[in-house]
This record gives sequence, C-alpha cells and structure tokens, in this order.
Amino acid sequence: MSWRRRWVVLVPGDVAWVEKRTREILEEDGDGDEHHFMVIPGRGHYQAIVDKAHQDIGPEMVLGRVLSYECEEPVYAIEGIPELPFVARFQRGEERAEDQEPEELIRSLGCESPWTVEPPRKRRKKPTRTAALIQGLSATRVRNALEEQEVPLPPGSYRMEETPQGVLLGEDSPLLSFALIRLAYQFPSATIYSVTATPNLDFFVVSVSQHRKTVEFVPPPKEATYYPAIHEVMGERTPERILAALGIPKEWFQL
Repeated sequence: MSWRRRWVVLVPGDVAWVEKRTREILEEDGDGDEHHFMVIPGRGHYQAIVDKAHQDIGPEMVLGRVLSYECEEPVYAIEGIPELPFVARFQRGEERAEDQEPEELIRSLGCESPWTVEPPRKRRKKPTRTAALIQGLSATRVRNALEEQEVPLPPGSYRMEETPQGVLLGEDSPLLSFALIRLAYQFPSATIYSVTATPNLDFFVVSVSQHRKTVEFVPPPKEATYYPAIHEVMGERTPERILAALGIPKEWFQL
C-alpha cells in the first residue's frame, strides 16, 4: 500500500538553507513532536519540501507563511486533499489561493514531482459533502477559530450544532475540509472526526485527527490509500452505524 504525500511546500533558495530553516520553523512551532519531511532538490532555484510520514498535518501553511518573509519570490504550499487539492501562494506573509493545478505548478518551477508512486487524484465525479465531530473544543472556540483563519469561513457558510458528543460541523462550503485540517493543527489535543461521503454513502471516508496525526477509515472491501488505516470508528464498522455513533445526521450529506 502507498500513500500520496500529504503536503508540499515549494521554496526558492539553496537546498541546505531550505532544509535548515524548515527544521527550525517546525521546532519553534511544534509541541515536541517530530515532524517528518524531506527536501527534493529542483532543477532550478525552487526546492520541494514534502511530507515523509503521511500522517503529519498542517505545517505546510506555517512553513509557507514564515518562509515567505525570507524570500524575494513567492512560496507555494499545497494541501493534498485527494479530491480537491488546494494551492496557496505566500508573499511577505500574505496568503491567497493560487488557481493552478499542483502538478503544473511543480513542473513550472523546475521541481520534481513528489508523487512518483501514485499521481495526484483527479476531482471525484460523484459530488460529496463533508461533516465533522470535534471533541475537546467548545462551539464558541471552534466558531472563532474558523472565522480567524487565513482563509476564513464566514458565518452562514457552514452549519454548527453543539451535542453531547461534541461540536458538529456541516458543509455548505468546499473550504470546510481545509478548515478542519487547520483546526487539527491549531488544537492538537482536540479529536476531529471528519467524514466525507456521497448522499447514498457509497463513497464514505472517515479521517480521525489528534496530536497532529491522522488515521483513516474506509469501509471494506476498499482500502485506505491516503493515511494509515483503522478498521472501526467508535467501535462501529458500517457507514450508517458510524454516523449514528458520531451523532452526524445522514441528511447532512444530501446535496
């Protein structure tokens, strides 16, 4: 089994400097956990910092923002959601979305593709929605964090409910998946169950994030191909029972 790398940061500069600054930034920003990354030298003056552990989440945006203050040219961060990759451009700390496919951007900057085993997946034809259960944070704290992110989720772009299990979030914006990644990095002690599914649940994936590590559940006979696999969620193994255990209404996945 192989996983697509979780994140990529494209940085102008010498390889040794890029590796040194990346390690320093992650050590300063982290909570003591070791971050696994490698630097793939490019053919030009851009180098690619890539995820090496397939579990670490979130540091690409921190790296992009901090390194951009030290570079004359833009720094690019790629969040590798399989069906909806997101590319951010940082210049002097300011972030904006980059409307370019990750592979095209990587090639244009003279970098080697980090996806040598498995190419980036194309956007899935079947429409999906995302919902999540967040444990360990209040609804107020979640709402404030969502609206204060670099790419904020404004009120009305998502639904939220506070339940005995935790805070439920539902998607009315495709940016929710990215927001959940950033919440998981910002609040490592929280547990975030992120569910992406089609309306009839024939596609169903649960990602569980805690302490900046993520594992993934996919119902058999399919296999998890993105994160290390788990075989149950809250003791349940079928989509309907997992949603019931999480307290997420199946109706939230209707388009």
